[in-house]
Amino acid sequence: ASGWEPEQSGINIGEGVAKEIGGNGQVAILTGSLGSPFLARRQKAIEETLAKYPGIELIGVFPTEDDYEKALGICESLLQANPGMKGFASTVSTGVPAAAKAVDNAGRAGDVAIWGVALGVQNAEYVKDGTIKGGLILDAGQMTYLSVKIAYDYIMMDGKLPKVGEDYDWAGVPVT
Repeated sequence: ASGWEPEQSGINIGEGVAKEIGGNGQVAILTGSLGSPFLARRQKAIEETLAKYPGIELIGVFPTEDDYEKALGICESLLQANPGMKGFASTVSTGVPAAAKAVDNAGRAGDVAIWGVALGVQNAEYVKDGTIKGGLILDAGQMTYLSVKIAYDYIMMDGKLPKVGEDYDWAGVPVT
């Protein structure tokens, strides 16, 4: 499968944060809506991955309702209340640029890990300046192509869907 299914993407995000902070420090999870089953599965995978690192303290899960301004306010508040905070893990694409802006505003670029699903164009400057060091890039064009290809292969070829953990063309590789 693509690596975008909730479990594998959550594992990739959790491992990215954990490795970047050396397995130690406070981490917050940003999510869209607490009522989304898809996001809940990604969130659970992030939590389970971070729990493998005894030096990581999960300070909470914070719903942003997929609103950039709300996510920015949450991130700024978290950084102020937790000056030693080391990372953000986001289940949604709005959390990554909001966390990056908050980290940049706090003068902590490069000191706080930010991982999540992200739109490349929206985050390019933060990647260039080192505020964001990794994540799972969502490219709407490629994801549309992949969806059509999987549907075509399912209907016209073998009647099978990719399984969790399997690579499917270009998808599923974390970018660092």
